Amino acid sequence: MTGFLGAMQIIAGGLGTTFVLTVSSFIIGGVLAFPLAMARVAKNPFPRLLSGAYTSIARGIPPIALSSSSAWVSSA
Repeated sequence: MTGFLGAMQIIAGGLGTTFVLTVSSFIIGGVLAFPLAMARVAKNPFPRLLSGAYTSIARGIPPIALSSSSAWVSSA
């Protein structure tokens, strides 16, 4: 029974980490999305260029790199 309870504690810890990463990603994404969207449709070319560059860089990062880096940061 100790093995089972120990495994459940590990799983519960992982669920907590997953929840924190999900909520923080949702908040950061929401904070960044509106200004980037407004810059993307701006008449001034400079904000369009900056938001386009940021979007291109963010799209170019493989999801596995984001997953491993977020796991590394959360474990620190």
